[in-house]
Amino acid sequence: MTSSPRKADARVNPISVLGIIALVCGALALSGIVVERMCGPFTPKPSLTERIVNDVTRIEGAVVATVTGANVAEPKVEKVTDIDLLIEQGSVLFSLLGILASIIAYVRREQTRVVVGSLVLSGFAFSVHYVLVTALVIAVVLLGALFFCS
Repeated sequence: MTSSPRKADARVNPISVLGIIALVCGALALSGIVVERMCGPFTPKPSLTERIVNDVTRIEGAVVATVTGANVAEPKVEKVTDIDLLIEQGSVLFSLLGILASIIAYVRREQTRVVVGSLVLSGFAFSVHYVLVTALVIAVVLLGALFFCS
């Protein structure tokens, strides 16, 4: 009898399709957040003085038009695609998709290392975006209050 090599059983080393999708989503989310924070802003924004001057002249024109009884013409606002907002929303979307895909992969009993790695990566991207930024704002407010109150 000749022995033939055994074919690998599919259950021994299953391919973690959803886990890999979750890893890719988490990596895209984290890289989007890093690019946005480190390299941005990509869309030019007017300075504070320009915004104040524009608002004051708009309000002044509306007050003068109201006092004289003339019709106030609404200024035409141009729609500008904000690349920073697109990157921010895309990274949040990818992090949530990564979290959802890793949970589904865990329920399907895919490889644990891939599932945990993707969950950590996507969760870290989401937490960097919201939780750590909020904690930084709270810390700055508290330090400012301590500095100005003492």
